[in-house]
Amino acid sequence: MSPKQAIDWDMANARTSLTLSVKPVGDTTGIVGVSPAIVRVRQQIVRLAALPVCVLIRGETGTGKELVAQALHRLGPHAEAPFIAVNCAAIPEHLLESELFGYRRGAFTGADRDTPGLIERAGLGTVFFDEIGDMSLYHQAKILRVLQEKKVRRIGDDIERPVHCRFIFATHAPLEDLVQHGKLRKDLYFRIWTPCVRLPALRDRREDIPLLVEFFLQKYQSLLGTQVQDIHPRVWDFLLHHSWPGNVRELESVLVSALVEARGDTVLRPEHLPPEVQLGLNEGTGTTDRDEFNLWTIQVPRLQPLAVVRAEFERQYAQLVLQETRFDKSRSARILGICRATLYHILDGRRGPVVKRTQPEDSPRPGLESGDHPGFPFADPGNPPHGARTDGGS
Repeated sequence: MSPKQAIDWDMANARTSLTLSVKPVGDTTGIVGVSPAIVRVRQQIVRLAALPVCVLIRGETGTGKELVAQALHRLGPHAEAPFIAVNCAAIPEHLLESELFGYRRGAFTGADRDTPGLIERAGLGTVFFDEIGDMSLYHQAKILRVLQEKKVRRIGDDIERPVHCRFIFATHAPLEDLVQHGKLRKDLYFRIWTPCVRLPALRDRREDIPLLVEFFLQKYQSLLGTQVQDIHPRVWDFLLHHSWPGNVRELESVLVSALVEARGDTVLRPEHLPPEVQLGLNEGTGTTDRDEFNLWTIQVPRLQPLAVVRAEFERQYAQLVLQETRFDKSRSARILGICRATLYHILDGRRGPVVKRTQPEDSPRPGLESGDHPGFPFADPGNPPHGARTDGGS
């Protein structure tokens, strides 16, 4: 199966399975994916972009936090104003204050003119603080004052200038742990504990991998001068089942490396993958976590009505079946014994559970309704395996 065929099929069904409001959202944010988690992220971006509030973006390294920040700025009312990204871990601590707040002429050696800082230069735009947890406590106090007073003072100056920009913060680390260990000011934590966009890890939205693969192939084919039109089944197996600790950034790096090696070839083969990936494929270890995809990985809510637990089980089990069929939705629906429309409803959570009242203990036990399954693991309620109980017992 070529990536183009896979993407065309998925995208055609995604437009019919998701609500109509999702289609323009996906077109404007630039966030690739059709998984329920990414759909929610895109909806959050559109909802928050027009609001004059700070936003906190949380997610593992490589999930695309800056991409979300850029989308929030681009869709906001001041998209024409500057977008300034500040990597709190990359700028030396002794330079960070002058970079952020600017300085007055003569404030220190080499300050030969009045210079505005990044916050001033942003104007009505956006200042994006990436990895806010890596900022020193001293500079955290300075940022907290700017957030509270909406004013900034240059180094060596006694004039406070108003701040009109929007602030967006991002972190890959649990801020609660940083506060507990004294690495993040508690008052700053509560100040930036604003509307939060949580980005899922790539391993939690594997149905988006074919879309991301197609996106990166189109992005880099002309740039690198490659002619890849198809992907070898073993490469697909790796792409779909690798644990991706580096998330989308790691996927992009692997594909770029493979495309460089595949110049002149029309099929992306295992030998084109990076050496460490090939080593893992040959040894059968270290590259995929396919064995982990079993029923025991399903997490269900505790102490909830059976209908709620069943709905969550169905959603996660349907995702496992999709992964095993390489996201062939028609085949997955046949395996599950449902139509494709029902499969979409299960995956995006629109097939909500119906919670019934608890029957008194002395009342007769109700029978199963026509739409209820007697429970895992029967795919066909009318034809359970020989010797299996169908009354819900174990």
